Amino acid sequence: MELHTDQLPSDLFEQSNQQRLDFFKNDQYAISHRNLDQAVNVLLQRACSRSQSELILVVGPSGVGKSILLRLLENLVIREVLPELIHNPGLIPFINIEAMATGQGKFMWDGLYRQILVALGELYIDQKIDYGTIQDSLKRKKPSSGKRASEITLLNALLTSLSHRKPYVVAIDEMQHIIRTASSSTLEDYGERIKFLMEGSQVVWVGFGTYQLLRLLNSDLRSSGITKIIHFPRYHYEVEQDAQEFQRILSIFQSRVPLPETPSLCECWEFCYERSIGCVGILKGWLTQAVALALEETANTLSISHLERTAKLTFECQQMVKDGIEGEARVAEYLAEQSGLFPDYLQGNEE
Repeated sequence: MELHTDQLPSDLFEQSNQQRLDFFKNDQYAISHRNLDQAVNVLLQRACSRSQSELILVVGPSGVGKSILLRLLENLVIREVLPELIHNPGLIPFINIEAMATGQGKFMWDGLYRQILVALGELYIDQKIDYGTIQDSLKRKKPSSGKRASEITLLNALLTSLSHRKPYVVAIDEMQHIIRTASSSTLEDYGERIKFLMEGSQVVWVGFGTYQLLRLLNSDLRSSGITKIIHFPRYHYEVEQDAQEFQRILSIFQSRVPLPETPSLCECWEFCYERSIGCVGILKGWLTQAVALALEETANTLSISHLERTAKLTFECQQMVKDGIEGEARVAEYLAEQSGLFPDYLQGNEE
């Protein structure tokens, strides 16, 4: 992943519309901005310390750019440990998976274990011998392969593989999917499972998710002392420094629009803020749709009309703001409690 450059390729306008659009929406391209830089610096320091096993929850509103943060962290960790990789080619420094949403009542932990095992190079875990039934295997004169490994077998295999591969980080994107349908009693069980994974692996686990992920703090993890929260927030219109940073980000996107005439996005920055609620990921997705529309119409530049026709609806933005404010309040409550500065007005808002 590369950080931004203001210079467009010299042959860009000779390329097809799809190629020009791909240039703009390139997922391997990240704009360096304040909130992203602060989050990745803290994560990188903790990830490469090897000091202790811990769980770090990176929370923020949907569309703030957490997936970009994850990919940037992965690249930086690998770059940081490159000398060690040369001497230890078996090392897999960074595991990056996405928790899959399930429509069932409970999260399928065996599926998560398989995902991590595959990322660790264990491609045929279900075909391997279940040593828990080795005596039965010997009686049959053949190994007990060919059936799906049990959850406990997968867990044991995962802990063994982690001890051999010695990753610095196991990152789980969309981690809120794990607890999406969990009841209070189920949350306690999930907290115990995660705590067991951490204590048995000596790895830094990083979960990326929306504010729903804070529900995990209702489990035993809240008082375990091994869970840290990193808030990756949106930019706030009423905060002067945030408004200035948002406009700077917008100017960078403006400079990358693959159209003959550079648009004047900064002149309508308040509208851009309103329909993105200060989330850089939402802003980029929206601008990508607007650029696609402008290319389809063979426009010379990106106009306010293109923005208006591709913007989120007002009620969608209102709901996103509501969810964001509620999530920010929960983060503030938790951080204040952890620092011993739990204010009275937050205590009064506890549910």
